[in-house]
Amino acid sequence: RRAHALELADLRLPDAALLAGGDAALALQRTGRLGALLMYQKQYEAAERAYSKAITLKPNQADVYSNLGMAYAALGRYSKARAMLEQALEIEPGHEISLKRLNELSRHWTRQSRALMPPEER
Repeated sequence: RRAHALELADLRLPDAALLAGGDAALALQRTGRLGALLMYQKQYEAAERAYSKAITLKPNQADVYSNLGMAYAALGRYSKARAMLEQALEIEPGHEISLKRLNELSRHWTRQSRALMPPEER
């Protein structure tokens, strides 16, 4: 079932651009919505592809990098998640959502690191 959902997501990505009639803004919007839907459905690999496609459509959107960062975080790819959130902040310094997400990611990373430490070092 999951493989089928990923295949459907792959089919939808080019369709978002084609149905937009060459309108990059509309294609970006549709691809971003698909990414959000896939995140909601916990189809993180497909969401990662959707957000990556959105970046190719318009590479200077902080929101898209931030969303891609969250897809990477959901997949456990924390270094990539951090890099995408930092890229969002480079595009738009003070991007509130990215700042919040980066803070959450840092707290999660700290908790994970402590959990792996021997009890006497915590």
